Amino acid sequence: MLQTTKGRNRWVGKLAAVACIAVLAGACDDDPVAPDPVVYEGEVEGVGDFGELSGEVAFEVTGTTVDVSVSLADYPDQGDGFPWILREGSCATPGDALGELDDYPLIELDEEGVWSDEVTASIDEEEDSYVFELRRSAEDDATVIACGDLART
Repeated sequence: MLQTTKGRNRWVGKLAAVACIAVLAGACDDDPVAPDPVVYEGEVEGVGDFGELSGEVAFEVTGTTVDVSVSLADYPDQGDGFPWILREGSCATPGDALGELDDYPLIELDEEGVWSDEVTASIDEEEDSYVFELRRSAEDDATVIACGDLART
């Protein structure tokens, strides 16, 4: 009787080891599950002489990859495109810029006033909000024509 119990315990132990190896092998799949993106959204409002400009902006952040979507109405002639930048803070009290204007591609709106692109940016996904600033043109990149407070959703 003692041998039978020992034999059964060895068999159960071997099964447990095989099960553990199978679980560990599954944890090392080549297809890791991508994390859910963090989303920031906000309304864009024109500033100063560009008060009629309005729209929406959204950012989907996964690591350093940011999928940007912009939709604008009543915007001025876009020429070669609109420069833009992300900032900390709010439209009322903008904080530090996240990078330089040259780090972001120009926004070139289609016929419906829509643009989207994928950019690389260092965004702290723990932050609750950011500021989207739209500038007049590549030649006049100091003039802010619209701003949007982006809230994490």
